[in-house]
Order: sequence, then C-alpha cells, then structure tokens
Amino acid sequence: MNFHPKVFIVGSDWCNITSFLLFDFEKTNNIKEADIVMFTGGEDINPSLYGDIPHPTTHFTSRDIKEVEAFNNAPKTALLIGGCRGAQLLTVLSGGKLFQHVTGHGGGSGGHEITTSDNRKFRITSCHHQMMNPYGLPKEDYNLLAWSTVKLSPVYYTGQGKAEVPADFKEPEIVYYPKTRSLCIQGHPEWMPKDAPVIPYINELIKNLL
Repeated sequence: MNFHPKVFIVGSDWCNITSFLLFDFEKTNNIKEADIVMFTGGEDINPSLYGDIPHPTTHFTSRDIKEVEAFNNAPKTALLIGGCRGAQLLTVLSGGKLFQHVTGHGGGSGGHEITTSDNRKFRITSCHHQMMNPYGLPKEDYNLLAWSTVKLSPVYYTGQGKAEVPADFKEPEIVYYPKTRSLCIQGHPEWMPKDAPVIPYINELIKNLL
C-alpha cells in the first residue's frame, strides 16, 4: 500500500480492533479525515433499526445512537469495517436485517471453518448469538465473500419467532455492501494471531477495497 490510511475507531476500542491490520496506518480522532472507519464488537443492535421486535435473548443499549451518527458522518469515500457487533450494525445500516438468535457460533477463539467466494478455506473466531442477514436485499447490494463451511445453527430466530431458511442457506461470515462501502466481518480477527491464514486474506480484501 502506497499510503498510510487514517483510521477512525468508533466508540471504545475495548478489543484493540486494529491489531489484525498488517499495513502501516495512522489513527485519527477526526472522522471527517478518515480513510477507514472501524466499528467494534459488543452487545446486540436495537431491532427497531431493522423493523423487528426484540427476541427474548436480545439485549441492547443506547450505544446504537452514537454509532449510527458516526455512520452518517463518515466520509462517503471511506471504507467502513465492522467486527462482530460492528458487522451486524453495518449490515442493518446498509439495508439488511439480523437473525436475533442462532446457536453453534459461541466457539470463542478456536472458531470454525469458513469458505470464501474464491473457494479458499480458513478458520476464524466465532463468538456471537446473532447473525447478519443480507439476503432480503437486491443481489447487487451485497457481496457474500465468505460463509460457514458447515451450517452450525439448526435454528434462526427473528423477533417474530423461528425463521424458515432454504435448504442451501449459507451462514454469512464476511459480507461487503458496495453502496455503503461496508466490509462486515462476523468473527473477531483482532483476537487471532497475525500468522493465522485468515488474517492476510482479510487484509487483502481491505487493500483491494481501499
């Protein structure tokens, strides 16, 4: 990369979210000058943001308000990157929805295998009970870059109850939304060692999108 992008981190950086970046960058406190805006993990998203009611397992705070504001204030040329909760928030703000409760994805740092759209396989962390759902969007509004190699959850709940999914349903792990320039990573690459094979892959995505 021929330049050092400026990175703005939204809210508290409790997870050291930039730790998986393999290129030189500069942190900034001014979102207006950011080349990359990063949204961290944490609690659930308020279902009202995507037109649903809360599932009994869903717990959210007022954190959404400031993060939606940051999304609206980010430069249109910036690349937005979300990890875990951040990925779910950016999915919602890109017009998608969430499954509010799934099982089988609480494996922690040991993670599980994902398959990429160019047919590579990696292991990535898994520590979430909600899941991105971009599938209601027009095909041109999202790019499914990676999914769970094996479906891990037997059920997918919305606020209305159990959702029906097709037999060939792919559990999204990495999704890009071109209209909002949002790269959404369901796992926590910042929890993984830098020599984990998935880390160069994610950095490759970022560099190509920048």
